[in-house]
Amino acid sequence: MARIAADEPWSDDDRALVDGVVGQLGIAIEQIATHDALKELSRTDELTGQKNRRAFMECLTRRYKHAIRTGRTSALLFTDLDNFKMVNDVHGHQRGDEVFIMLAELLDRSVRETDVTARFGSEEFAVWLDEISEADAITKTSLMIKASQSLEAYSGSPDYPVRLSIGIAAFDPASGETSEALIARADAAMYEAKFNGKGTYALTPPFTTTNQEEATS
Repeated sequence: MARIAADEPWSDDDRALVDGVVGQLGIAIEQIATHDALKELSRTDELTGQKNRRAFMECLTRRYKHAIRTGRTSALLFTDLDNFKMVNDVHGHQRGDEVFIMLAELLDRSVRETDVTARFGSEEFAVWLDEISEADAITKTSLMIKASQSLEAYSGSPDYPVRLSIGIAAFDPASGETSEALIARADAAMYEAKFNGKGTYALTPPFTTTNQEEATS
């Protein structure tokens, strides 16, 4: 049904038609907004508001491909909270949740807008440092560890302070390293940091074919 002239009076049918169209548009817009909100929730850690593992892996894939195209070095960090279980055992889970929230805020303050942070696992967070040298990645990591000393106030015992162990895997796009091997290196470095006394960082050696064979064996 179309109107012939602009100055033609609106009939009841005209108004009913417009009301119906407006109503359908409103429903469609609401459905789109709900879909987008649900999609965002599926990619977000409910407690910290950080990206979750799924969202981080999607971002990592894009950043990895971007680094390959530009040829610029980057770095992947894996962080883990040391002696965290005692926080829950002594102070309760609400206190433990506060530690996660504080750590998420600490990481956000420590990185640039172009970097990516995420809660990768229960006590593990991941950080992608975009277009950064290995030396600058080490400097930034050291500052993160220094800032994380504020978490020690939440410790379950002075003998077992809450600290942050960080593994660093510098990425050279010219190396031919796969994203899977890069993740394995960052993870291995994190566990090395924990083995070396916790509250510190470890840096994995530059990628080689031998490294990739060991990571995937």
